[in-house]
Amino acid sequence: MDFYPPLNFAKHGNHSSIPHIDAPILHDAPTCVLLMTLGSMPFWALLLLWVAPPPPLKNQLINTFIVAVSSGIIGTSIFYNARNSSKSPYVISGVDATQSGGIVFSLVGEILMLNGAWPQLTGVVGIILIVVGIIGYSLKRY
Repeated sequence: MDFYPPLNFAKHGNHSSIPHIDAPILHDAPTCVLLMTLGSMPFWALLLLWVAPPPPLKNQLINTFIVAVSSGIIGTSIFYNARNSSKSPYVISGVDATQSGGIVFSLVGEILMLNGAWPQLTGVVGIILIVVGIIGYSLKRY
């Protein structure tokens, strides 16, 4: 039995409630990112209206832009490209597991480049769990 995560139901056509879409454009990683972004826009608009936060500061806009381009566009495109390269459940779960490593790299980048704060004890425990999980996943394969 093949396993496809929920985001791939339309592309692979293995869900009774979601129609199968057989279009080559769904194999293009940047297009998947664009479709995911456009699909989430109503949620973000409603959240913005509901919470009504104050306008962001200039440095917040710059930092958000950097994160949006590096993680949101480039990182997610690489992620979708890796997922689209295989139909093996084991390989797909490996791609998903390594994505959690991005948390560690984001934290280190924030600390080094943006003078971010070091994590507290619970954050350090979370990072250790992520790293141990990825290592455990990698070792289980062999």
